[in-house]
Amino acid sequence: MRAEDLYLGWSELRHGKDCRKPMWEADTRTEWDMYRGGRAHSCADEDCQHSDRYTKTTLRLLCRSCGAVRLYGGEMNVEGGTQIDQYGYGQAPKKVGDLYLYPGEARPDYSRGQDAPWDYLVTAEKVDRITKDNLVGSIGQGRTPRGRVIWGAGAHPRFKTGLYGTPTVSYSVVSGEETFSTPAAAAKWIAQARRTTPLKE
Repeated sequence: MRAEDLYLGWSELRHGKDCRKPMWEADTRTEWDMYRGGRAHSCADEDCQHSDRYTKTTLRLLCRSCGAVRLYGGEMNVEGGTQIDQYGYGQAPKKVGDLYLYPGEARPDYSRGQDAPWDYLVTAEKVDRITKDNLVGSIGQGRTPRGRVIWGAGAHPRFKTGLYGTPTVSYSVVSGEETFSTPAAAAKWIAQARRTTPLKE
């Protein structure tokens, strides 16, 4: 998953007014072999058994302080879990100069023998949530023909609503053929681009 998908397009769940201890208690309930109605079908979901039965999962979020309850349910065929150091979102940002680098999902980095973030979103201040108002750039990983890790960057983001209602981001200024050996070097390029390149509306 790209860093943009990890950080952008999510809505914060609100607690009740004047909630004194905002904390969600999360539980899931799974009901197996639920009757769908009708006969077997053929949908595009490769994980679906295409029968008249399905597995229903409900996520319940409850706050005992304000009494708010949120219920989310649906058909679920696949579930997974991971840790923050692999998922990216939830980690503390890395500070480079005056910028903050928020890591994306980790992928294998065979040159260093460990997993490392594939990309980063960049802000000019430390924030709880990245939004279109505080995002200033992006850093992404690539490879040379011989497999060496290189980094590219973009500054001055532009936002559009994507096909499914989530935001898509492009950048007015990109490093292009100029690549960098580390995310920190790419972040310095973003800082320079923000200072020297006028923002185009």
